[in-house]
Amino acid sequence: MQAGGNARAVEIVEVQPFEIRRDDPKQPEYLITHAGFTSRIVRALKSFNIEYVYEDMRPLTIEEPCYDGLDDPREGQDVILAKIISAERGQIVAPTGDGKTWIICQVCKLFPRTKILIVAPGRAEAKTVRDRLLGIFPEHEVGLIGSGRDEPGRRVTVCVRNSLGKIIDREQHVCDILMYDEVHTAAGPKTSQILARVDNCKMFGFTASAEMRSDKADMLVEAYFGPVIHETTYQESQDRGNVVPITVIMRSVTEGPALASKTSTALNRHGLWRNKTRNKQIAEDASKLSANGEQLLITVATVEHGLELLRHLPDFVLVYNHMKRTMREKYEKDGVIQAGEHPISFKEREQFQELFREGKLRKVISTCWNQGVDFPHLQVLIRAEGSDSNIKNIQTPGRLSRTSDGKALGMLVDYIDEFNKTLKRRSQNRVRMYKRRGWNIQAPRVLGGAHVSGDLGAIC
Repeated sequence: MQAGGNARAVEIVEVQPFEIRRDDPKQPEYLITHAGFTSRIVRALKSFNIEYVYEDMRPLTIEEPCYDGLDDPREGQDVILAKIISAERGQIVAPTGDGKTWIICQVCKLFPRTKILIVAPGRAEAKTVRDRLLGIFPEHEVGLIGSGRDEPGRRVTVCVRNSLGKIIDREQHVCDILMYDEVHTAAGPKTSQILARVDNCKMFGFTASAEMRSDKADMLVEAYFGPVIHETTYQESQDRGNVVPITVIMRSVTEGPALASKTSTALNRHGLWRNKTRNKQIAEDASKLSANGEQLLITVATVEHGLELLRHLPDFVLVYNHMKRTMREKYEKDGVIQAGEHPISFKEREQFQELFREGKLRKVISTCWNQGVDFPHLQVLIRAEGSDSNIKNIQTPGRLSRTSDGKALGMLVDYIDEFNKTLKRRSQNRVRMYKRRGWNIQAPRVLGGAHVSGDLGAIC
């Protein structure tokens, strides 16, 4: 796994997937393994024609599903529910906007007397799921742990990932069904150690980006949640009308500084964050593509990069998690931000997110809206961060996929950084991921004096 901010510094972590034992010399050996690996091991034994006996040593019992009161599913959602009912664990892979929150709510309806735990990656995501559940169940039945709340003892509990340990520490039996949103985050060292203490429950994970972690820790996810039991491609979801088509415009950046340093931080800082030519081009694109009132989001990796873009785009709002005092003072002195307006609080960040979700806020630069947010009116997404993460290459553009009235498609603008071999290689990797999703790619494309029609249906 990556140690610190430098991808070249790695720490090797061994995961013991099984234990082979023989308690009695007269008896055959037996193997104890993570429940999630069961199907993988059974396939291996069959392929080698090895006879085996499988025994589930967990006393897992759960009520029969109750189908009364279920909402009408969209095409394909009934299949996912059927697989969850019939399986003990598994990963469900589907694009953002395909309706995983609806699935979670229906599972809570299917098992009305069952203790259920829902894990969300962040506070905003947890609040969204809780609000949906409160529209179905009475308040005494739904609790939230984290995000400033501590509501234990409810039948259905929504938990922020960082507060998961709090539940494990104080409850002897955590749940009968565990559903984990953005399950690729479960492979982190702290979270995976906490999940190792959860037993005797059905476990399901939802993600749009399975088996794409750069630290190769996806096997940890499988150890707890099992293999992928359902996958919906973006094209399938688009054909069903659950998500909008995405058009990708790749822009060519031919000028940039000569970069001698090999560290990723220095490369990002001078090649991306402080690259005046690149930032000016991004700002010009953002101005053109939001000229007719289109809602536009620019994603950046750091506050520093966001502030550099804000120099060119003073009518945009910068949304972030943290800003260092020294950086705030520097950019206040430069006149980029107003004194007293920063740093923004969690409450202010939530307000910005809600205004953007409602379509009342139209132009934003953000470091933190890469996953788990619902922006149905978002029409244009500009990726300025130059990431090489396969997970981000799926999760970040997923902000565009939501459907809404009058929205014909989502437009993704990204950059091929021609001036540096490493940055260009990252750009090419992003293009490969976009192709795998089946998106329409126009690369490289010069916007020039291009005009974008009101519904983003065409560029002319």
